[in-house]
Amino acid sequence: MNNKDLFIVLAYVPQGLILLCVMTGLFRLKSLGKLQKLLLTILLITGVSEVVSEVLWQQSNNNFPVFHIYAILEFCVLAMIYRSTFENKTIESVFKWSILVFITFGIANALFFQSVFEPNTNVTTVSSVLLIGLSVSFLFRVLNDMRYDRLEKSAMFWINIGVLTYFSSSFALFTFGEKLVPFSIESTINIWTLHIFFNVLHYIAFCIALWMKPE
Repeated sequence: MNNKDLFIVLAYVPQGLILLCVMTGLFRLKSLGKLQKLLLTILLITGVSEVVSEVLWQQSNNNFPVFHIYAILEFCVLAMIYRSTFENKTIESVFKWSILVFITFGIANALFFQSVFEPNTNVTTVSSVLLIGLSVSFLFRVLNDMRYDRLEKSAMFWINIGVLTYFSSSFALFTFGEKLVPFSIESTINIWTLHIFFNVLHYIAFCIALWMKPE
C-alpha cells in the first residue's frame, strides 16, 4: 500500500471517531456536565458539517461555505468551554466580547477578504492561535493552582489535550509544512496524513472526556 492509498483509508478514520464521540455523548447524556454538553454540541456541529460538505462535494458543488460557518461556530463553542473554567466575572466578560468580535471578524472576512467560496484561512489561523493560547494558559493555571487531585480524571483536561494537540499541529503543519519540504504531491499527502493522525488523537481525547465524571 503506497502513501496515497494509506491516505485515502486514513481519511475516513476521523469521521468514524466523530460518530463514536457523538454516540458516547448521547449514551451518557443524562450524566454529562456542562463542559461535556458543550463538547457534545461542537461534535454534533462537526458531524453535521462533515455530512453536508461531503454531500456538496459528491454533487460537485462548492463546500467552502460550510467551513466558513463551521470555523466560527467551532471557535465560539470551544471559547465557551474555556470561559466556564474561570470564576472571575471580568474574564468572563472578556470572553463574551472576544466571541462577539470573532463572529464579526468571520463575517467581515467572508464579505470583504475571502469569499465564502474559497478557503477561510484568515479565520482558521486566528482561531488556531487563540485556541492554542487558551489551551496553554489552562495548563499553566492547572499547574499553578493544583486544582485537580487526579488530573487524568478531569474532563476538561482531556478536552484541553484534544484542543492543544489538534490546533497546534494543524497550525504548524499548514504554516510551515510545505516550506520545510520541497513541493510535490507526495509531500502534500504526507502533510495531510500527519494532520489526520493528530486529528485522530484529538477525537480520542474528546471521547475520553465524555466518559469522565462531571466536575
